[in-house]
Amino acid sequence: MVCNPTVAVTVLNPATEDPIAELPEAGVEEADAAVERAREAFPGWRAVAPADRARLLRRLATLVEEQRSVLLLVMLEGMSYREVADIQGVPIGTVMSRLARARAHVKASLEGERPALKRVK
Repeated sequence: MVCNPTVAVTVLNPATEDPIAELPEAGVEEADAAVERAREAFPGWRAVAPADRARLLRRLATLVEEQRSVLLLVMLEGMSYREVADIQGVPIGTVMSRLARARAHVKASLEGERPALKRVK
């Protein structure tokens, strides 16, 4: 079966069941090609044991959204601090502090420590 752009598959948000996107139905060839592209895109990630990947993803999920987005934009997307600051509409110093906090949180979590919570006044 090959891609049929006239037949759409609706992707639903699992929490709300609201539609997220409409995608063309794909066949075996397209699915195999997508899997191969994913393998080629992240060879370092593939080298990490599945249990360690799961643990890291759980730790990332515990980050505050602002910290998580900065960490992912810098580390995965390879954006500069300036690019992230422009996208998020914040000063570059804010990007740097969010990134430092995110890295410290993930590192502490992976080392089995409970990340420290700061008191908010």
